[in-house]
Amino acid sequence: FMTDGRGHVRIRADYAEDSSGILSGLIKYQYRGATGGEWQQLGTYDQRDNSGMRPLAIEAESNSLFYTQKLNGRDALYRMALDGSNKSEMVAKNEAVDIDGVSRFGRGQKVIGYSYATDKREVVYFDREFDGLSTNLRKAIPNLPIISFSDSSSDGTKLLIFAGSDTNPGSYYFLDRKTKEMSPLFDARPALAKRTLSPVKPVTYRAADGTSIPAYLTVPAGSTGKKLAAVVLPHGGPSSRDEWGFDWLAQFLAARGLSLIHI
Repeated sequence: FMTDGRGHVRIRADYAEDSSGILSGLIKYQYRGATGGEWQQLGTYDQRDNSGMRPLAIEAESNSLFYTQKLNGRDALYRMALDGSNKSEMVAKNEAVDIDGVSRFGRGQKVIGYSYATDKREVVYFDREFDGLSTNLRKAIPNLPIISFSDSSSDGTKLLIFAGSDTNPGSYYFLDRKTKEMSPLFDARPALAKRTLSPVKPVTYRAADGTSIPAYLTVPAGSTGKKLAAVVLPHGGPSSRDEWGFDWLAQFLAARGLSLIHI
């Protein structure tokens, strides 16, 4: 089930079974109005070939659904009106990678941007105010480039902000949008606050057949990385991936003199 952030269940998913009672991989989505009513057909998603629509968020303010669907082999972001017309429009696309998430804000969870991951995760804000605010926060906290709006007060004037990096598990800050004053609240992992952590570097290497494979390399802090024992952590997939940032397991092993390769 998926709500609109205001207490109304708007979408439900039905996982279809085959004749043997085993999940077939087909998901059927239905929706209804903000005040309830009969469930209506919305769309499907087939996990076997990753075809169809994948609902991400319902925006109460515009009474619309944000979802992803394949476009030229990549997941693009679309918006669909939930007024019975099922009118849909493309919001954003990326030729190189899938768009895989949206950024939300406030009561009713207004959608203010979308995200995708290349070497590092990127967030694009189509809300001008938050685009400017994100830029200013990166200037105010220059060493913590992973910044997200974690939560807000009901009126949206007070924000809980997270900022972190590959060598910093992150900290939370309180921002008053009216006074523009920001103050630190607490560290995500206080025990690591005074420890020197190991940097994470996006790398690419060639497989035996010439395929270019992206990975992340972590070496002990202060080390050249030469003549070290290495641990290779292959990721399952293809539905998910590792990303640049803090990883407790990589830091644990690097602190013991090992280099890490996340594939």
